[in-house]
Amino acid sequence: MDIRSYGSGAGAYGTPGYLSNSTVPDLNLGKHGRFGGTRLSESGYHFGVLLGRDFLLSAQLVHDGRTGSVVVSDDTPMYPPI
Repeated sequence: MDIRSYGSGAGAYGTPGYLSNSTVPDLNLGKHGRFGGTRLSESGYHFGVLLGRDFLLSAQLVHDGRTGSVVVSDDTPMYPPI
């Protein structure tokens, strides 16, 4: 669609924007719209997609800091009582 400027810890760079319909069927999550291209492989990352907060807005993400495991689900978030 276009080229936009993005910034990260590695600095600012221009990257292409794509119109896409992306889904995660197991979680019943999806997003249709503009996605920014990233330079994951050029930056040494060994995965193909980076899901952002806008995509994960309707999901629950739990990170266990002791084990490093991450679970993403479509469950209703259950927060401990205050």
